[in-house]
Amino acid sequence: MDRILKSARESGSLNLSNRSLREIPKEVYNNLDTGSQDEKWWEGVDLQKLILAHNNLEVLREDLRNLSSLVVLNISHNKISSLPAAIRDLPLLKSLDASFNQINTLPEEIGLATALVKVDFSNNCLTELPASLAKCPDLLELKASNNTISRIPDALAGCSKLNKLDLEGNKLVTISENMFASWTMLTELNLAKNLLTTTPDSIGALPKLIRLDMHQNKITSIPPSIKGCSSLAELYMGNNLLSSIPADIGTLSKLGILDLHSNQLKEYPVGACNLKLSFLDLSNNSLSGLPAELGKMTTLRKLLLTGNPMRTLRSSLVSGPTTALLKYLRSRLSSDEEGSGSTSTPTKDDQIAAARRLSLSSKELDLSGLGVTSVPAAAWETSEVVKLDLSKNSIEDLPNELSLCSSLQSLVLSNNKIKRWPHTVISSLTSLSSLKLDNNPLAEISSTDLLSLSKLEVLDLSGNASALPEPSAVSALPQLRELYLRRMKLNEFPNGLLDLKQLRILDLSQNNLTTVPEGIKNFTALIELDLSDNNITALPAELGLLEPNLQVLKLDGNPLRSCLGEEKAEQRGDGEEEPYLVQRLLYPPPAVFDDHRPWRHWERPREHGRRRAADEATGVGVPHPAPVVTAAVVLSAKQVVDDWGRGPNVKAQVVVVVDAATPPVAEREEAALGHGAAVGGAHPAAHADEAVEVAAARDHRLARGLQAYAAVEAARRRRAMGTAAGSSTTSISMLSDHVSTSL
Repeated sequence: MDRILKSARESGSLNLSNRSLREIPKEVYNNLDTGSQDEKWWEGVDLQKLILAHNNLEVLREDLRNLSSLVVLNISHNKISSLPAAIRDLPLLKSLDASFNQINTLPEEIGLATALVKVDFSNNCLTELPASLAKCPDLLELKASNNTISRIPDALAGCSKLNKLDLEGNKLVTISENMFASWTMLTELNLAKNLLTTTPDSIGALPKLIRLDMHQNKITSIPPSIKGCSSLAELYMGNNLLSSIPADIGTLSKLGILDLHSNQLKEYPVGACNLKLSFLDLSNNSLSGLPAELGKMTTLRKLLLTGNPMRTLRSSLVSGPTTALLKYLRSRLSSDEEGSGSTSTPTKDDQIAAARRLSLSSKELDLSGLGVTSVPAAAWETSEVVKLDLSKNSIEDLPNELSLCSSLQSLVLSNNKIKRWPHTVISSLTSLSSLKLDNNPLAEISSTDLLSLSKLEVLDLSGNASALPEPSAVSALPQLRELYLRRMKLNEFPNGLLDLKQLRILDLSQNNLTTVPEGIKNFTALIELDLSDNNITALPAELGLLEPNLQVLKLDGNPLRSCLGEEKAEQRGDGEEEPYLVQRLLYPPPAVFDDHRPWRHWERPREHGRRRAADEATGVGVPHPAPVVTAAVVLSAKQVVDDWGRGPNVKAQVVVVVDAATPPVAEREEAALGHGAAVGGAHPAAHADEAVEVAAARDHRLARGLQAYAAVEAARRRRAMGTAAGSSTTSISMLSDHVSTSL
């Protein structure tokens, strides 16, 4: 604590969140003055930012007045029941977050903190808001959702600069006409989940309103004055009592999302077909049909109609793709109307404008599949975008203006024609954490090009065969968590990747890899490894050490020798001996797996043959339930049986481990796939591979299988090196011991 307080004295910022504090340290109330004579008090900075969130605080003392320089105060997620009157003595306070507490009243003195810009009282026990908040002339954001507030004080109309108001989940019955007439700067208004019955006519006085959410009220009508909300992009009026909507709504040229689900609408007005919507929800209404003019709304990507008594539309159209429904509606237009409708086919500009509207709340701008050859200006003109998708276009270069997107975290440039690494732009995107450049004709990428991406967590360069002549250059990205290098014509495993300690997903599929290095064990955080469709013939025993995190291991499409292949070859001798190692792994005695119920039917497959497999496949004549495949050993269950005595080369597909746990009788039918198709991991059935695939989803057992595999491989190596002398029977016993120990 002393170290934290000392740092705060130097920076003026103190974060004590998530410390299970029951009370605020007295040093905080004393403005970080410890009273120590050794401190150079003249070098200290007054506390300006105080974060006390996620603790167990119950009281905020009047001593708060000592923090007169405080600008930001966050006391959210505590057990505070009231704010002290001393809040008035914080003249510089701009941001106050008191959400998720037990506050039932707010002191009128809060209005004397006249510098307030943002306040959040959400998720408390408030029944009213103090009228004194109107004395805060610079108040921009007011949040008080999920309380029991029944009215808004008329005085709050004086907060003329308010641009965001969130009162969702309260008990509001009405809104004064004067409120909206005064709040002309509002851009976001959330009054959802209240008891409102009407929308004030003065709603039209909000020309800057972008998002209006009034869903789950008791509203019976939308006033025609809604047309005055000329900037409106999102309108949510679902779960109300609307029986109609005004045709004037069709004049809202920027509206992209219209949610009218669960009302009492009997028709959709023709005038509203002029909108350029991307999303329209009309589900659970009383619509019997739709106007044919709706077919001309070609910007529409999603139209929901379920729950309506449609009589003029086939059910397949109602529940089918939106494009098919719009095409059908257009076919019902007269030739003149259809001709005029064809002129309304959205241009690229229309589609870009619609995408911008959708990005206002999601902060994700989707400009994919437009066929553009250059990046539209909307990419850098749209504020605060965190994800930009420019995939499936014909873009060759990135303009320098894209560097202005300082908030950008995810950039998708897949399937374009980019030839040069956009160093200038990408090095300027300091917040970038995800970059996808797959399927571009990228020229060589040097390690220096990657140095500026120190925060990158996701990188996809798949399909750029010439982009990484030295794939190990990627090791310059220490924070990388996901790396996709499919179809890169890699001939060997890039050893430099082994330095990426944070890597969780690695995709090296569809290359020409022949070996996997022993250093694979360094990927201790790996949860998914895709090595499918390569030329790998053997796997290192160290692969078994990737536990307990590894959940997905893909090896299909490799000429992989069974992990037990050489042992099988050594033991078969004359070709008549059964592959005893496979038997030991797939039909283990009770000692191998830690299970208290003895498996009495552990016997060699030669002694019971395929008849036993067939019996178990149907569950017939099995006194004790067969083992259930629960996780992913590198053998295809069906092929192991098919190749039971035909040699060591088995095409690797999945990793299978058996468990002797007894499934409930109720699961017998569902598990028939496992009982027969892959019982013991190696019985023939029509759906063997599916059974293994389903079973592999139970990843909590994968560690046991990987450890068993590691032990098998280790024993094989020792034998190959001549360290295990003696007969094959002795070696088998030793292997069993290793498997038992590892499990």
